[in-house]
Amino acid sequence: MPIDVSWLTEGRIIYVDGYDEITLDEMRHGEKEAFALLRDRSATPVHFIVDVEGIRSSASSGKEFTPSIYQEPGIGEVVIIGVNQIWLRSLISFVMNLFNFPFRLASDLEDALDYIYEQDETLPKRKRKQKPKRGEYLD
Repeated sequence: MPIDVSWLTEGRIIYVDGYDEITLDEMRHGEKEAFALLRDRSATPVHFIVDVEGIRSSASSGKEFTPSIYQEPGIGEVVIIGVNQIWLRSLISFVMNLFNFPFRLASDLEDALDYIYEQDETLPKRKRKQKPKRGEYLD
């Protein structure tokens, strides 16, 4: 499955790592995984860092997938990193703006974490800054 969803900071920051080619069904499955993690949150808000650097292509134009995670109470900042491809930047901006979903683009994980920690003083102290390997937690 080319979408991994895990806690970056247990109960507070969810890391979504997309890679390879992603289908519409895989996008929906990734969102279901995020909802499952939200049930185990320790506090609110819960922030998201979505890493799209490894995505080579998407089978979706964006119109078919409406992220419903924004309707969940307690969602904090959504920061998207790794948007280096013009087609991907356009797709993300189109979908997020079409549905009026707030988000921020960041250059890398450290930039995303700096922003989230500036916005939420209730987060636990950061331990490390490196990008986690697929399936591993940062903290």
